[in-house]
This record gives sequence, C-alpha cells and structure tokens, in this order.
Amino acid sequence: MLERQVIEVVGALSKAFLTLGCRSVRVHGTENLLRVLNDTDRINAGRGVLTYCNHISVLDEPLMWGAMPMYTYSSAHTTRWSLGASDIIFTNSFFSWFFRKGQTLEVFRGQGIFQSALDNAVLELERGHWVHIFPEGLVNLSSSTALKPFKWGVSRLFLEPLEAPVVVPIWLTGFDQIMPNNRAHPRWMPRRNADVSVTFGEPLREEITATYHNAFHELCRDASVAPYDAQWPPRLASGIVPNEVFPTRGPPKLAPQDSEAYATLRSYFAAVLRRELHSLGCQVRARHGLPPGEGILSHGHERGEKNSHV
Repeated sequence: MLERQVIEVVGALSKAFLTLGCRSVRVHGTENLLRVLNDTDRINAGRGVLTYCNHISVLDEPLMWGAMPMYTYSSAHTTRWSLGASDIIFTNSFFSWFFRKGQTLEVFRGQGIFQSALDNAVLELERGHWVHIFPEGLVNLSSSTALKPFKWGVSRLFLEPLEAPVVVPIWLTGFDQIMPNNRAHPRWMPRRNADVSVTFGEPLREEITATYHNAFHELCRDASVAPYDAQWPPRLASGIVPNEVFPTRGPPKLAPQDSEAYATLRSYFAAVLRRELHSLGCQVRARHGLPPGEGILSHGHERGEKNSHV
C-alpha cells in the first residue's frame, strides 16, 4: 500500500538523520508510548491515542519519529495521524499528495475548530488510531518550558470521541538547531551536529482526564448541565485549579454550533494539557542538569551567542 510505503521511507530517513546527522540524541520513555500503542485491550475497546508536544522547529515532524523503533512504521496502530496547515505544507499538488499519503490532515487557518480536519481526527481516534498534534499551533522559538496558549481544537480531539483517548505528552529539545529560524542559505537544508532529545512522558492520569470527558458527554445528554456550578472546575490532587496555573484567553467568539458551556470546558481542559506538558518540560530540564527559567534561544548560536540545548 502506497501510504504505508511513504510512512516507512520517511520514518527510515528520519531515523537515519538522527543517527548520522546529529551530534547527540537522547531518547527517554519510549516504552511509555509503545506500551499504550500496543495495548490490545485499548485497541479492542476503540480507544484512540492522543499525543502532543512542544513545537520548536519546522522539522519536528517527521524527525521526532526517528526516535521510534523501525517496526512502528509498518502498522496502522503504531503510526500517527497528524494535522498540517494548508498554507504551509499543502502548497502544491505534489506536496498535497505526499502529506496526505503520510497521514496528515489538512487544516485551514481561520476556519476555526469545527472544520473537517478536526472532525476526521476525531473519527480516527474513535477507530482506535493514534493522532499527534502541536497544540500551540505554531513554532514557539523558545528553549524554555514557556508554552503559548493551546488551541482549543486539541480539547475537541479528547472530549468528543465516545471512548476517551489515552493522552501522552512528549517534550522535544534541540530540534531548533536543525532548522534555525534565522538560518542562512540553503534554507531548505537541515543543519548537522545538533544535540537533540525526545522524551515520552507517562500517560495522563485518568482521574484527571476522565472528569472532563464525562463532563462533555453530560453536556451532550442534558443541555442544562453546565460547568459553572460550585464544583467546577474540579480541583486536581494537587489542589490547583487548572486555569489558575495557566490562565487562558478571554471569552471567545462562538461558532453557531458551539455553546458557552462547551467553550469553557475546552478552555479548562486545554489548560490541564498545558500544565502537564509544562511539568514534563521541567523534568527534562532537571534531567539535563539545567536550572528552571527561560534560558537562551538556541537560534542565537548562528549569531555567535551562547547556545542552549534545551
């Protein structure tokens, strides 16, 4: 099948670049994701897998998947579906063909979260498949754990499938050295000798995620159930309310098919995801012997500035 061949070739090339083109590659926690992907009980129950990570380079996809074992490129249950911006990667007929064969769904900027790409991503999750997203929605040129507000479409992907997907956070470092933002010509060529790491976190605890998934399906069953009563949002085991950790944007302009209750629920869950990814990023910094803080943009190394491998 042509789709499988495209994925296998791209996966092999990504692995080859990480192995031969990088100065150092640190991979942690691969077993966390593999255990979830290969879980037959999950597959039989129709539970999808939703992974998400920070976005620091235009080549995060597909190079990050070079950290996965080769066999994962050959099965529908161990290869991800992803979302890609129409104006960036679907720019001509060949690229459109290539990325569609590579299991990438075309997202149109400005069309909001109720568009066909997200509908199709929800369907893939309901089939028990794996979907990966970059919830910031753009490349965040920061070497720290500072994350931009998450797009609320990520919450749709978790909340709407009938069976709650298993959610796994991933933290990347060093990929911005491969394609620095201010790179010289030839701009299309990846830079060698980067120090990169890929960390697959533990799946998010179901006592956190199930609350939000159940709340959404209550909203679907009974329009009078809204997340505004005294018990909402639920306090986590730490006693912290998610949106107090990372305040989200102000009231959105709602689409006709949306509701204020659902928009609020998406906002709270996006804040939970952001909090959990931030926590993983802090763990990675500590493992690398780095102090907390903003750090220095690794893009500065081409301008003669000190380079940070975070």
